[in-house]
Amino acid sequence: MGAPSHLHGRAVAAAGRNTTEARIIQARLQGMPRYYRWLRDLTAPWLAAPALEVGVGGGHFTSHLATLAAPVTGLDIEQAYLTDAQARFGAAFVPLHADIGLPLAPDIEARLAGHFGSAVCFNVLEHIRDDRLALANMAHMLRPRGHLLLFVPAFPCIFGSLDRADAHERRYARADLRRRLAQAGFDVVRIDHMNLPGFFGWWWNGRVRHLTLLTERQYRAYDRLVPWIARVERRVTPPFGQSLFAVARRGASGSSTPAASS
Repeated sequence: MGAPSHLHGRAVAAAGRNTTEARIIQARLQGMPRYYRWLRDLTAPWLAAPALEVGVGGGHFTSHLATLAAPVTGLDIEQAYLTDAQARFGAAFVPLHADIGLPLAPDIEARLAGHFGSAVCFNVLEHIRDDRLALANMAHMLRPRGHLLLFVPAFPCIFGSLDRADAHERRYARADLRRRLAQAGFDVVRIDHMNLPGFFGWWWNGRVRHLTLLTERQYRAYDRLVPWIARVERRVTPPFGQSLFAVARRGASGSSTPAASS
């Protein structure tokens, strides 16, 4: 199977899922501790407090951020996710109800310009129509030389039914993601393919079987494989994979004002 990317941090309406399906997916993601520990280990060297999490979703990664880089400001367009996270994480969590793909409200722009030491955006950017503006907004809220940790689906050639069911706007080629980050004022530290086995699983389930929802058994099977995949990919960066993991540093002389994309 492919690695689950469903609704990690986007609202139900934005991702094209009904409420029942969204709750099912969030419950299945809750049962994937190995997957989120993998993401934690990848991002930990680059995290600095205070952190911004773009797309809170069910708070599956927020728990790690609250330990590593509190206080965490969680940005989401779904108020229910923010309310749940605030109740769960208390003073370590600051809710921010906003859409990263739209121009920032003047009060948010003024209050949070250059505020964050790091930002995390996992399986969110592909849902956003104006992803260039979203990246510019993130750069605006980071301190100079603060890091953006980005996780997005790779390879437009495997775009299929699973992507359409979740209202993915795109999958990314590495060169295109590098270009978009540079346009937003980031210096790219690394962009690597991840999860080579997941490439074939996503292609099979989305392009051949035309599934729109992965089963609980598939989620659990993938989570059991994660330690093996992570161990191999720590030693050898795969030449291709289901996802791209990017680390980008806001340039010290980068633009401090977000601009609409062209």
